[in-house]
Amino acid sequence: MGGMNEQFKATYFTEAAELLEEMEQCLLALEAGTATDEAVHALFRAAHSIKGGALAFGFTDIAGFTHAVETVLDRVRCTPSMMDASL
Repeated sequence: MGGMNEQFKATYFTEAAELLEEMEQCLLALEAGTATDEAVHALFRAAHSIKGGALAFGFTDIAGFTHAVETVLDRVRCTPSMMDASL
């Protein structure tokens, strides 16, 4: 069972890295003023997915940090200064 769990964790980290890249691209598009509504939604979905996966594996530090990022994103709703802070 341990080997399978490690496989799932490895998959989570691979997917989380991809989601972080997606978040970066969304933030850069927002900063440049070229983002669509879908990019904003993708930004929030990516953060939520990272947090959910972290909670599933007990990575509480990652989940807590990502929750804080979601809170900031929600409060500021993607202003240029938020983009700088997030990037």
